[in-house]
Amino acid sequence: MTAGATTLAIIPHSRPYFGREEIEATTRVIQSRHVAQGIEVEQLENEWAAATGNRGSACVGSGLAALRLALHATGVKAGSEVIVPAYSCTALLNAVLALGAAPVLADVKVDRWTLDPESALRRRTPRTAAIIVVHLFGMPAEVAPLRAAGVPIIEDCAHGIGGSVAGTPFGALGGASIASFYATKMIAGGQGGVVASSDENLLKTVKNARNPADQKPSSIFLNDKLTDLEAAIIRVQLGRLRWTLSERAARAARYAELLTPLASRGLVILPAEQDGRIWYRYAVRLSAHPAANVARELYAIGVHADQPVWDLRQAVEWPREFRGSDVAFDRVLSLPLYPDLSPAEQERVCEALTGVLR
Repeated sequence: MTAGATTLAIIPHSRPYFGREEIEATTRVIQSRHVAQGIEVEQLENEWAAATGNRGSACVGSGLAALRLALHATGVKAGSEVIVPAYSCTALLNAVLALGAAPVLADVKVDRWTLDPESALRRRTPRTAAIIVVHLFGMPAEVAPLRAAGVPIIEDCAHGIGGSVAGTPFGALGGASIASFYATKMIAGGQGGVVASSDENLLKTVKNARNPADQKPSSIFLNDKLTDLEAAIIRVQLGRLRWTLSERAARAARYAELLTPLASRGLVILPAEQDGRIWYRYAVRLSAHPAANVARELYAIGVHADQPVWDLRQAVEWPREFRGSDVAFDRVLSLPLYPDLSPAEQERVCEALTGVLR
C-alpha cells in the first residue's frame, strides 16, 4: 500500500437496521424477567395475522421450522411429494426431507425468478401433497394457476411482506404462509419464523407441535418456540414496515438510474418492475460474465455483492431442461440493499460494478 493510502470499509451485502426502539423493546422484556415465549409472542402473532390478511398466526423458532410445521399441518408426511422451486434456498428441501417426504424440483422463469406454474404442474403426481411458492427477492409469484390445480399451496414470504398479487397481500394467498426473521431478512429478529393462516385447525396443529413438553416422544416435537426477546425486536420492525419498504424502493429506483448505462450497453439486465413487488434484494442478471467471478472481484475492491441462492446443482440430480434456474445460478448477482445504504455507498457499488464489467 502506498504512503497515505486508506482502506475503505467493505460495503456488506446485508445489514440489519436497528434503532432506539429495538433497544427500548428488548430492555422492557429483560426488565420483565420473562424472556421465553410469552405475551410479546402472542401480540406479534396477532399483529402478523392482521398484516398478512389472516385470521391468526403461530410464531416459531426459525423460518425452516415454520415451513416444516406448515407442511406437517397441511398433511405432508413420509411418502408425500412436495413441489419446490429449483432456484431457492436449501431450507425448502430440508423442511420437506425432515418429514420423510420427497422434494420435487420445478423450474423458475427467467427475470422473474419465481416458480414457473407450467413446470410445476408438469411434475404433479398422485403423491403431490403441496406446492411451495416463493416471492423471491420480493417479486410476486404466479399463484393463481397453481391454486386452480387444487393442490395445497404453502406461500413462502421469507423475503418479506407488504407486497401483493392481484390485490391480495403476500401471506394470504395459500392455505398457509410462512416467513423468516433471520438477521438478513427484511424484518430481522436474529432468528425466528411464523406460520400464518385462516385455518384454525392448521394453526392449532402448528402451536401444538412447536412445544415438546408433556407430549409423547415424536420427531415432530422439536422445541420450535420463539422467545419474547426476539418477538419484541420483530414487533418494532413490523411496526415500521411501510417506512422500510419505502426506503428500499427508493434505493432500488436509484440503482435503476445509476445502472442504466450498463443496461444500455447490454452488460446487465435490471430487475423487472411488477405491480405488487417489494424490494428485498436488488438482483441483476449479468449478460456475459459469471456471477461468481464478478462477486469475487467486487469483494476484492470493497463491495460484497453475492450470488443470493446457493447452487443446488452440485447436490441433487439436475434436470437438463431447467433453463431458468440454470441462468439464475450462473448469472444472477445481488447488490447491497437496505434502508441505511447511503448515497455514497450506492455510488461506490455501481462504480465498482462498472469497473469490473468493463
